[in-house]
Amino acid sequence: MPPRGAEPDGATAAAPASAPADGAAAPADGAAAAADAKPDHSAPFRVAPPAKVLVPPKAELYTVRLPKGITVEELDIIKLTAQFVARNGKNFLTSLAQRESTNVQFHFIRPTHSMFPFFTSLTDAYSRVLRPEEGVPALLKELREGSKDLTTVLERCLNRLEWDRSQEQARQQAEDEIEQERMQMSMIDWHDFVVVETIEFAEDEYEGLPVPPTLDELKRRKRMENLGEEEAMEMAEPAKESRGGRAHEDAAGAPRLPPLPLHRRRRGHAA
Repeated sequence: MPPRGAEPDGATAAAPASAPADGAAAPADGAAAAADAKPDHSAPFRVAPPAKVLVPPKAELYTVRLPKGITVEELDIIKLTAQFVARNGKNFLTSLAQRESTNVQFHFIRPTHSMFPFFTSLTDAYSRVLRPEEGVPALLKELREGSKDLTTVLERCLNRLEWDRSQEQARQQAEDEIEQERMQMSMIDWHDFVVVETIEFAEDEYEGLPVPPTLDELKRRKRMENLGEEEAMEMAEPAKESRGGRAHEDAAGAPRLPPLPLHRRRRGHAA
């Protein structure tokens, strides 16, 4: 009998014999995986799916985005003014603009002000709320058609999300290009230059050139180009009259020549 701590000879011999069997199983698995991973010859001929064409969503009639840099006081004044204009009409806006023409707080009423588009959008939104009979039927019809099933609602939401994301990416790309151009311009040393060539003009080169027109003549030409033929002729007639008047004035104001001497005639008479 073998001692308690010793293993039988059969077990000892069986252990080395099982090692090659396990080692042989690994190459067999690798060969099977290589056989399964066959090259895909159709990959070059696959056509990528076309890019999704984003359709701009409908305008938000009752949502007005706040401009950047607006204060709380300015927002309250613009909102209250927009409510009064939406309720009372354009006549109220005209009278308000005349009355508060010197008030800095109401300069947003002027079309050239940066807050004028925001004020106009607010006025339109308040007008739709205060006078709903103009757009409520179309809005209710659109809501009924758009809420028939959940898929339509989700597609509309997804379309708006993708559209907003694309617009944000385009805006960010434009800002990056502007910033990159600004950095490139700032890197240029405008004081470091080299004179390549000097061009000299002779004094007699100006002899054959026409007389440059005056500023009034250029303005008149531009105005005649913008106006029609009839109005251009009407403008040309007063110009001719003014030129004729100037000619008469010049003739009237010109110095007269002195009379011829009469000493010859006097001598003849004396003879």
